[in-house]
Amino acid sequence: MALSKLVLSLNLGGPRRLQVHENNKVFIKDLVTKMCAFFTSPHWKRFVGVIADIEEHVQLSSVGKITHYTQHIGDMWHVSVNSKFPTVDIRRWYEDSRAGTSLKLTCVGIALLLLLLLFLPFLLFIIIIIIIIIIIKHIYRAHFRGMPQMR
Repeated sequence: MALSKLVLSLNLGGPRRLQVHENNKVFIKDLVTKMCAFFTSPHWKRFVGVIADIEEHVQLSSVGKITHYTQHIGDMWHVSVNSKFPTVDIRRWYEDSRAGTSLKLTCVGIALLLLLLLFLPFLLFIIIIIIIIIIIKHIYRAHFRGMPQMR
């Protein structure tokens, strides 16, 4: 597997980074604990699509209302907000065959503090712009690859 080039790295506070790679994968990493959630383009699209729901449940949780929100965003990845913990959890789950078909958490993923979500809409906008620039750059390279160089 070839390593992809890092195109954008945004500091989310402390050791947390949001990174966009040239292959359009988005990572949210903790550089100290090495915890990470990663999104392919379809996963990222689904995650962005549920941001309003996540924000609604974060608001409910922040004023003391009981909430338990879980949304599937692709493959075995889910995003959840629970009023017991002041975080938004982006984590891979698995089906426990011993317990029927119930979903269980894995250690793969990351929990984001609710305060961090105040910046998420702004970060999403920047990431969408960067991804568009990457796509345009690839189209430009593919179009001009076979043309003779001008001197």
